[in-house]
Amino acid sequence: MICEMVQLYNPFEWVTAADRRLLGARLLACLAGVEQNCPGLIDRLLRSVKLETNNTLFDNTTPQKGRYLVLSGIAAYVLYAEEQHKIARFFLPGDFIGMPRNRSEQANIKIIKPARLLFVSEEALTQLKTVCLELYALERDFLQQCLEQQTDERIRFATLPAKEHFAYLCQQQPLLMKYVQKKDIAAYLGINPSTLSRWQSAME
Repeated sequence: MICEMVQLYNPFEWVTAADRRLLGARLLACLAGVEQNCPGLIDRLLRSVKLETNNTLFDNTTPQKGRYLVLSGIAAYVLYAEEQHKIARFFLPGDFIGMPRNRSEQANIKIIKPARLLFVSEEALTQLKTVCLELYALERDFLQQCLEQQTDERIRFATLPAKEHFAYLCQQQPLLMKYVQKKDIAAYLGINPSTLSRWQSAME
């Protein structure tokens, strides 16, 4: 059932980067192979989660080690300070989400567009690797790509003025610009929502 769900949502279809789509295709092939060789194993090891807007992704009931795969919807790493919020990163379909190191009431991952996710614990992943050895290489490649993505994001924030960063998002992350509220985009760019509205109007 879960394998069919992943195939149905095909979250990597929304990914703009070709290398990430290739990794997604490899993952889908791995899941299909596991399901064929060990029917029912994926359903026993992976957990499907459906969350609504403003739900918190990690709480006291979440296993300490594991990660989510976003199948649909959008999540964000939100930082709260003095009744304001700052978004450090968005998570779109095809992204993996690990538990934040500094998780607290002031910093956590929240759903900003209703989402369907899969949770896989470290223990479950270890069991899956014994069935599909390709998952070892796939995990390494996904982690490497995530590190590169985070590095690129830090460089953008360090070098691009907010308006140029906004233009980059419009070109490279159309899904983000289409479905995320203005206040959240503004919180990510570090600007006022009114400023964002002016920039969007100027581009129309």
